[in-house]
Amino acid sequence: MREKIVYLVLFIIFALTNAAQAADKLVIIQTVSTSKKTFVIRKGFLDGIAIGQESLFTIRSSGVVATATEVNRTMSIWEVNDKRGGVAFEKGEYVTFTNSIENLILELPRLEKFAEKGLQFKSKSFWIARGNLSYALSDTVSSTEAETSSTRSGYQLEVLYVLNFDRSWEFGLGIRRDSEVQKVSEPVLDVPSTRLLGVGELTFKFNEDDSTKNYFYVGAGLGYGLSSTTVDEAVSTGTAFVLPTLRFGFSKYISNSKWVLLEGAVESIGITESFADGIEQTTTVLNSKFSIGVKF
Repeated sequence: MREKIVYLVLFIIFALTNAAQAADKLVIIQTVSTSKKTFVIRKGFLDGIAIGQESLFTIRSSGVVATATEVNRTMSIWEVNDKRGGVAFEKGEYVTFTNSIENLILELPRLEKFAEKGLQFKSKSFWIARGNLSYALSDTVSSTEAETSSTRSGYQLEVLYVLNFDRSWEFGLGIRRDSEVQKVSEPVLDVPSTRLLGVGELTFKFNEDDSTKNYFYVGAGLGYGLSSTTVDEAVSTGTAFVLPTLRFGFSKYISNSKWVLLEGAVESIGITESFADGIEQTTTVLNSKFSIGVKF
């Protein structure tokens, strides 16, 4: 009992004499927990630290308020007050230690400004590489008879540069290459077509899960470029216009700012082409598409 009283008296003496000296000093971090919620510094009750004391620790313009949970003569263990956050420093780093209530009160407005700044959205850019399988729901060709039966299917490859300019919105520009075949049943004939298009799209992201970073999205797009079709060795060339493309998809987060995209879409394509003899042919296609891609 006498020993405890002696330690208490020593603590009061050192606390009174060193409280002012303990304010606004650099301290080295001895240990940081894996959860980033607790850490150890080489300061104890000899430096005016008491169990339950709240102090401010700052580094690189960010800071946390922590409470001393265990204290001995030369060491103390601290726990971050905000259960949602953690420390920004690592073992062996120097941090600014503010041990006075007055300084803590003065620092809180600055911390609030940094917190607000951290919460502000910052635009980011990504690349998207996407492959599509397409199947025509309907198509009409001006140079064929209305009763001609045919199917049309193919694939598309896309690469886009995407700007995430708002928490919920992205805008992308890129190129797309289409390859498809129209299979005519009467007479039996395969009619291949290729297109090279510049494309643009606008995407709305539904609420992104903060823990998994997964989200659903919808989007609309358009495209314009060159088209070529071969009919029984005769080649027609011209332009193609895609308007609109309507998309719905799911984005699955992998790691390191990479997502896998699974998407379904429908689109309308208008094609105007001419043969070497000047005969013009127009084609209208309503496509359905299933896509898989990577955002990185």
